[in-house]
Amino acid sequence: MNRSVNIEYNDNILKSLAMSPEEFQDMLRIRLAVILYNMGALSTGGAAEFAEMPKTTFLSKMSEYEIDTFDFPSEELERDVANAQSNL
Repeated sequence: MNRSVNIEYNDNILKSLAMSPEEFQDMLRIRLAVILYNMGALSTGGAAEFAEMPKTTFLSKMSEYEIDTFDFPSEELERDVANAQSNL
């Protein structure tokens, strides 16, 4: 089941950021995915899915936010390997 969150903002925000409503929404989605990953709440795969992009693209985006993409907890690495093996 998909759910949504509504955030009210005015056009001044869009003007300040020089973004369209769609660009602003995409930016918020990606930043929230990065935050949730950084908190340990989502795996890289889960965060990429939340951000609606391939995992490789999400990993490259994370470097823009100075998040170390190669500092995987062993549990996450094991989970990613198991997921990859199950998809073979």
